[in-house]
Amino acid sequence: MSDKNLKSLFYKKILIKSSRNRIRINCENEPEFLYDMKDVNVLLPTSDYDANSNFIGVASMKFWNNRKKIMNLKCSNKNSYFNLRSDFSNVLELLGKFSTLINSMSKSFEWKHLFFETNCVLNYVEYYKRSSPKFVYVYARDDFENFDVLEKYDFIIIEKTKPSSNNRITFDGELLETDEYIIKFISRPKFSKFDVNLDNKINNITFEVPYDFYTSKLISRYIHGNSKYDIYFKPTNIEFFLYLKALNDISWFDKGISSYTETDLLTKMYNI
Repeated sequence: MSDKNLKSLFYKKILIKSSRNRIRINCENEPEFLYDMKDVNVLLPTSDYDANSNFIGVASMKFWNNRKKIMNLKCSNKNSYFNLRSDFSNVLELLGKFSTLINSMSKSFEWKHLFFETNCVLNYVEYYKRSSPKFVYVYARDDFENFDVLEKYDFIIIEKTKPSSNNRITFDGELLETDEYIIKFISRPKFSKFDVNLDNKINNITFEVPYDFYTSKLISRYIHGNSKYDIYFKPTNIEFFLYLKALNDISWFDKGISSYTETDLLTKMYNI
């Protein structure tokens, strides 16, 4: 069993005991608050150090369908809904909401692993299958208080078990469909319905997670072995899905430039 010690100005004397490790905050013994996490393994990814004025918060939570749960903590100077209180009294509340989320998932989908991450720009759920197991990834903003309520998310991405090959993107007002994905918007986007015939130089489109700790490139491209492009799309706003229309003709791609921001796309689309 590993022991980690953390000093922080914001927290009281706390001991967290889990199945594989102990985390001591501001104390080596005789804590004011003891949290015995019998069913959850709590991890602090760093070694012993002085957190000073940093908050301690939840970076991610994981669940395997053999009932094993893991909570990963982080230190940050950013205030967040997922930050733990000075006595860690909200840790059980966060775990309770995570359990509620797990139960709502299991009623509708068969899955093997569920991964929950904070620090994201949008709130959305992604279901996909790799070989035989089915996985669920849940991404949340740091201020997303209702992360246990599926109806509060921005959209849901479902990877098709049988991809199509018509090289089109279709948005019917509620669902956006590509060859490999179906995206269900919880709140109807402001843009109108559209159909896009993708440029025949595009091999596929992959959606990537936008995190809030770095500037995101909206569209990135990589040349594939068959001289076609793999497109990586990373929207930081629901309305940015409209920029997929720019992929009907990719002659605007610049030689030597592989990533484009929203400003880049506006410049290309409207010849600014």
